[in-house]
Amino acid sequence: MGSIIKNDIKFNDIPSTYAKGYIGLLTNFDNIVNNKYNYDIQSDPIISALDIDWCGAEIAPGVSIKTTDELIKWIKEKSINDEQILLLKECKDLLTIIKDYLTRNNLSNLSQQYYWYVGQNEINETSYPGESTNWHLISGNPTSIETGDISNDEKINWVLAVPVSLKLNHLSNGEDVTDLYNITTVTCADGVEYKVFKQTRATKRIDITFN
Repeated sequence: MGSIIKNDIKFNDIPSTYAKGYIGLLTNFDNIVNNKYNYDIQSDPIISALDIDWCGAEIAPGVSIKTTDELIKWIKEKSINDEQILLLKECKDLLTIIKDYLTRNNLSNLSQQYYWYVGQNEINETSYPGESTNWHLISGNPTSIETGDISNDEKINWVLAVPVSLKLNHLSNGEDVTDLYNITTVTCADGVEYKVFKQTRATKRIDITFN
C-alpha cells in the first residue's frame, strides 16, 4: 500500500497489486447480462477510487467533476466545521425558545386572519372562516365585538362564533344572555379554534356583543 496526494486530497491506501480477471474496464457494454454487470468471480471486487472517471457529473449548477479528488475536495469545501455545528445548534435552541414563547402567547402564526360569525349556518370542522359575508374580519385584539342590529325575514336560531383565543366567552344585549345559547368549541378548516353559540329560541332580529 502507498499514498498519493491529488488536488490537496490525500489517498492513504493505494493498492500495489494488479486487478485480476479483466485487462480493460469492468464497466463496459459487453459485460452486461439482464441489464446488470456480469463480474468475473475471479476479479477483484474493489475498484480504486483514483481509477474512477466521473465523466463530468454535475453535482451542482455549473459544477461538474471528473475525478474522485475533485469530488472529495468539493465535499470538504461544502462541509461545516465543529464551530459552525455548535453555532447551528445554538440557533436551533434559540428558535425553539422563540417558537415556544409565540405559541404560549397565541402569536405562533402572525399572518393568521381571524373572523367572527353571525348567521344561521352550522359551524363545524369543514367551515372555512371568511368564505361568506356572514364572516367578519377581526382587526387587532379586541376586548369586545358588536354584531350590530341584524334582521331576518323569518325567525331563525342564530349562530354566532368567535375565536377562542380572544377569550370572549359571554354574549350580551344590554344584559348577559349567554344562557340562551348552546355553546360548543369547533376547530374550523383554517385550523383556528372557535367558540360557537347557537340560539335556543328562534328570533327575527339579533343585536349582540361578544365580551
